[in-house]
Amino acid sequence: MNGIVFTALNEMVERTFGLEAWDALLQRTGQSGIFPTASSYPDDGIMELLTALAAQQRVPLPDVTRMFGEFLFTAFQKGDRAKMPEGDSVDEILMSVDEAILATVAKQFPTATLPRFNVDVRHTTRRMVMTMRSGA
Repeated sequence: MNGIVFTALNEMVERTFGLEAWDALLQRTGQSGIFPTASSYPDDGIMELLTALAAQQRVPLPDVTRMFGEFLFTAFQKGDRAKMPEGDSVDEILMSVDEAILATVAKQFPTATLPRFNVDVRHTTRRMVMTMRSGA
């Protein structure tokens, strides 16, 4: 997982729950809180932080994960529109994550271990299932 994802989690926690919550989270997990954006970290590190945040704030883990996903998507969208895939809907953008966003990240960070995404659109139930497989 790229350091920018950890930095975004830091930002979300501080904005939503306060600086004290981020400090408590780092103490709870034993993580340093220093995540250079160009560095890579094990995927389980972000899950450890999200799981600890859910427990700390007494919020179900799926809700915390959804909250972070929405925050991260918005942060990436605001950060550099040129790197965002084209699309008229969230569905179209999500379906192009693997080709558009990860290809750009791979060019910028050739040594990064990137996840892979598979999107299964189920038209009969009007559902989309997006599966991420860790690159580690």
